[in-house]
Amino acid sequence: MLWCCIEPERVWKTAPIMEALAAGFGGRTCLGEPPDDGEMFIVWGQMWTALSAIQKARAQGRPYLQLDNGFVRPGRGGLDGYYRISYCAPGPIMWSGAPRARLSITMQPWRASGSQVIIGVPGEHFGRAWGLDMTAWTAQCVRTLRQYCKRPVVTRVKRSPVPLQLELRNAWAVYTHSSNIAVDAAIAGIPVFCAETCPAAPVGCLDVAQIEQPVMPDRAAWINSLIAQQYTVDEMRSGLARDYVGAVIERADACRFSPRPDTSTRRP
Repeated sequence: MLWCCIEPERVWKTAPIMEALAAGFGGRTCLGEPPDDGEMFIVWGQMWTALSAIQKARAQGRPYLQLDNGFVRPGRGGLDGYYRISYCAPGPIMWSGAPRARLSITMQPWRASGSQVIIGVPGEHFGRAWGLDMTAWTAQCVRTLRQYCKRPVVTRVKRSPVPLQLELRNAWAVYTHSSNIAVDAAIAGIPVFCAETCPAAPVGCLDVAQIEQPVMPDRAAWINSLIAQQYTVDEMRSGLARDYVGAVIERADACRFSPRPDTSTRRP
């Protein structure tokens, strides 16, 4: 059974989505944190109820799902567009062999030019969920880049008034933690440097020392994997999201309980 948590701070925004999930998963809705019964639950985003409920779930070893705006064509609280669902983490797994993408995404060729590096600064609430001070994190990013790169550095904050495509137009690379800007950049053919938890990590690089020699792998399986982990409200209600999320959980659990190599310096 799945508890679908309606966010008290945003009832109007989250209730229709959680009700669709409850219908598709055979679950129940609740207002705020789920009952303390050990059942899996799903919460919105990374603040309010999510902060306290996820912290408790991790301490108890309780499974949970996290819902947020989609990687591409995000719903942003409306009934149109897509919403991501991730399992026991704020980001997706790499699902090799995922079902064929339900929407078409035009991938631009990898870019071999550009004058500046864009630092995509995650939002304050993301930082709080990860125990990060985003001001200090950004300053450290600039210092690290300066060790390996002479290119101009531009910091882009969440909800910047400057259109993203305008800043990406002259970008050599994007450097971020786990921000969705990395997905936009990879689709646009701009190399990405990021944390392992970033949704673009499978086609990016974890080592900023490689900033002048970025990796440019094939992206077909990666974008297919992302699309398979985001859903419309209708797909939540129909049960398609339940089936896909179930497949993701099986793969994530198999990886979690298998020996994992040291990936601290690997390049995907």
